[in-house]
Amino acid sequence: MEKIGFEMHKKLLLDVIKRQAGTNQKALLEGVQNSLDANASKIEIIIKRNYFIIKDDGNGMTVEEIDKFFRVFGNSPKRGDENMIGQFGMGRGQMFAKAFVVWRTRKNLLIININNFVGYEQYKMPINKKGTTIYGKWFEPLRYDFNVSEIVNTLRSWLLKTDNVKIVINDKEIRRIKSENIIAEDDNFTAFYDPFLPNKAVYSQGLYIKKLDYYGDFQIHSKGKDKLNFARNDFLESPRTNKMEEFIKRVEESTIKSAKKFNDTEGRIILSRAIAGRIDQKTIQNKRLIQLTDGRMVSLEKLRDSEIFFGKEGGRLEDKAAQQGYTVISNLYKNLLSEGSKIAKNFNINTSKSQLRDMVSMPKFKEVKMKDLSKKSQVHAWAIQKMNGTIFYHYGDRKVFIGESSSAAAWTDGNSEIHIEKSIFKLNNRDKIHTKAFHLLCHEYCHDEDDRETEHHDANFYRKYHEMTMELCVDLIKFIGEWSYHDLKDDYELYGGN
Repeated sequence: MEKIGFEMHKKLLLDVIKRQAGTNQKALLEGVQNSLDANASKIEIIIKRNYFIIKDDGNGMTVEEIDKFFRVFGNSPKRGDENMIGQFGMGRGQMFAKAFVVWRTRKNLLIININNFVGYEQYKMPINKKGTTIYGKWFEPLRYDFNVSEIVNTLRSWLLKTDNVKIVINDKEIRRIKSENIIAEDDNFTAFYDPFLPNKAVYSQGLYIKKLDYYGDFQIHSKGKDKLNFARNDFLESPRTNKMEEFIKRVEESTIKSAKKFNDTEGRIILSRAIAGRIDQKTIQNKRLIQLTDGRMVSLEKLRDSEIFFGKEGGRLEDKAAQQGYTVISNLYKNLLSEGSKIAKNFNINTSKSQLRDMVSMPKFKEVKMKDLSKKSQVHAWAIQKMNGTIFYHYGDRKVFIGESSSAAAWTDGNSEIHIEKSIFKLNNRDKIHTKAFHLLCHEYCHDEDDRETEHHDANFYRKYHEMTMELCVDLIKFIGEWSYHDLKDDYELYGGN
């Protein structure tokens, strides 16, 4: 019996090389990783629009190593060596997919152009040069200088200077961790903050791996050997990953303890981390992490043994409930604090089964008849109705009435009616009344739903409101200029006074 191994067709190998290729930056990073694994103490990278060069003073490769490891994809001398970064034997394919490559190592010169031949030409040179030099001519040249800058800046953000290696990119050395930027450190990890590096980025042996989801503005550098996945963009489960999680937890808790204020986004991140067991709940119990619908931030301890409602931030019903002493929390926290969640149980926070509308006495909205207004107010009311028909006619056919409310300056059913609260007439000045009415009408026309119980304003609402006021302000100026109080009074007596 004879055992015969399978072989891969070159077309399939070419497909594998091209499919696993990433960005130009990733291809260059693979070259840097190879230099580091070759024990280089100095790595120089030159990036231009038409070509790149990676040069190091590392060990290089012998003829035997080229035949065994360079020629065969998936076979790596690094496999099983915990001091090596790359162990899958595929990384060089990233460069081959992006460029025509000339690879000089010791006495060996290798020429690779996978667009012509899935393999390499090998030449023996007369002089044995230390290290490795890789010259690559881009298959697709970079069109502009800013494309070069983009690659350079990304590569800089992916590399950290370590004690043993000097890395220079386009004549400028990469960043190191400055002692004044270190937040916390132990034998395995360093937490630091560098505003020029990606926030929440995690590095392993000076190389960027990924971003992690944790609280705080800092980066992590893992000093030892980590187990990485095939793409080298994630950590595999190991005792070191558990140690890293514990280290990050300590840094997070220290950051939270020293912080004085939090916004709602930070609060939700911290609460979710606490629910997942990544942050001790005792650390956060007195921190104001939870936003009420009236904008105030409160702590878990403040909510202990309380009954809460969830509602819309800025809603009229929710604001009224808060004014009457009910604890109304933003709906954004619903999944974190609903009954049954770990935090709700620990702090005995109960979600009310009652509806807010049943608990809160809402203000009444009622219409005020013209005859119940003073003569002067009747003229101003007529002017507001005339303004509506003159300026806002192409925004819909809503009729304007005067109303009375203890909580709103104006309101609408979102369809056919708008009410302006009668207190506007206390301004006792024609221009001020007309200008205030104009802005109230713009506001209400931006609502396409009934806003008497809830009045939610998001970014789209304010953009629409801004655009409408800018578009119609000239019409307002024209209206005020054309209609004096006496003209409006005569017009009202002629057409609207009966």
